[in-house]
Amino acid sequence: MEILLVRHGESEGNSEEVDPQQEGDFCLNLTESGRTQAYNRGKKIGEEYIQSALIYNSPYFRTRQTLDRILDGARIKNKNELVMY
Repeated sequence: MEILLVRHGESEGNSEEVDPQQEGDFCLNLTESGRTQAYNRGKKIGEEYIQSALIYNSPYFRTRQTLDRILDGARIKNKNELVMY
């Protein structure tokens, strides 16, 4: 068994664009750089690995954005068929 952990891409809070305490940490967006980071990570992980994986994801908005861009980068077409928690 292999476990692969991926942290979310750069968020507005990481780049100090917004104050997480004012905006609500759970609803911060990824920056353009963060979206690119996640897409590139998906390309590196690859479709084959992701198709056979169980995916656990935080409900925070930036982590859902990260996962979406990772799946785009891995060229996952039917995201509804993945096993996600």
